Amino acid sequence: MRIVIAAASGKIGRRIAEKIIQAGAETVLLARHPEKLADLVAQGATVKPVSSDDTQGLIEVSSMFR
Repeated sequence: MRIVIAAASGKIGRRIAEKIIQAGAETVLLARHPEKLADLVAQGATVKPVSSDDTQGLIEVSSMFR
């Protein structure tokens, strides 16, 4: 199962991401500042640099998962 989390470097997004990674699911994190998620990448997450308010960026990222 692949789970995508937007705003993953925020307080809520990060907590959710940590739980999902620990559960063993394939985790894709969307973040405006991907460098803030290096620790989660080390645990197996994939990071896509896109802001949750960037409509075109979200469309491009979503097309990667089809």
